[in-house]
Formats: sequence, C-alpha cells, structure tokens
Amino acid sequence: MKINAFNAKCPFEIGDVIHVNGSLRKITDIMCLHYCKSGKVEFRYEFHNIPNKYAQIEIIDVAGTEEQNA
Repeated sequence: MKINAFNAKCPFEIGDVIHVNGSLRKITDIMCLHYCKSGKVEFRYEFHNIPNKYAQIEIIDVAGTEEQNA
C-alpha cells in the first residue's frame, strides 16, 4: 500500500452560516475527499436539519478578489 499526503484549506468552518440556494444554512460537519490518482481535493458539507447528507458547494465570489478590485 502506498502512502499519500495532501495539504488543503477549507474555505469554511463548522458553525459558519452561509447562503445555499437562497436560504441560510449552518454547517454542522465537513468532509474532505482526496483522490489519490489525480491528487484532487474536494470538500463536502453537512447542514443543520439535514443530517447524514453531504453536499458539494460551488463558491461564487460576488465581490471579487483583492487583485480584481485593485
């Protein structure tokens, strides 16, 4: 068996409240998926009142980054 390691930063923390499909949702758990072959890392989120179901979120930066706003 091979050993794989990865370094990733999640954009959210447990307890954050975010807009999802027009409603506010509180994050209750975060799952990190690491694909060994491609090295890809994804995050999935569980929300309050929707237990045992993890959703992938597409992050849209409405305000833009600092580089875009400079």
